[in-house]
Amino acid sequence: MRLHEPSAVVLVRNSGALTVVGAAGLSEARQAAELAARIIRKAIGLTIDTFRFRVRSIMARFNACSPIRLDDLAHHSLDARESIGVGSISCVYEPERFNGCIVRLEGTSATNKWVVTTTVFVTGKMSMLGARSIEELRFAFDTIVPILSKYIGSTGPMDTATSKGLALLVSTTGGN
Repeated sequence: MRLHEPSAVVLVRNSGALTVVGAAGLSEARQAAELAARIIRKAIGLTIDTFRFRVRSIMARFNACSPIRLDDLAHHSLDARESIGVGSISCVYEPERFNGCIVRLEGTSATNKWVVTTTVFVTGKMSMLGARSIEELRFAFDTIVPILSKYIGSTGPMDTATSKGLALLVSTTGGN
């Protein structure tokens, strides 16, 4: 079901579960789920007794505005000084299979264990996926920025771009 206000897509499962994709924020995702539940209630004529809203995953995209050296990033190892609160970090870059470097951050917070996966492309564009709260996403973002700043710059002899620093533009989406 495609909704226009708020702009989101709601997937309706046979079990009655609703999945909201493409909302620009948590409040829009909740509003889209409530609107879809109201539409379904009117169409079927059933009463919905329980409505439990929870976030399974938040996706954010940002741009470093400079090329990233993925070969060097793939060999990054965990440094305890720069990664307080992060239990492990793994970087996988296989250019023959996929043109992005996948950086997986794992850590623990006061409430749960979290995993955030960041896909980094040579152009400097990135997407973060897997955070269940804005706090987890922000923590992962604050952890990965110093790591990425080490690998910003010219990616090869054919590249004429210069390192301009890390000017990051963040937009949080529900998965679009």
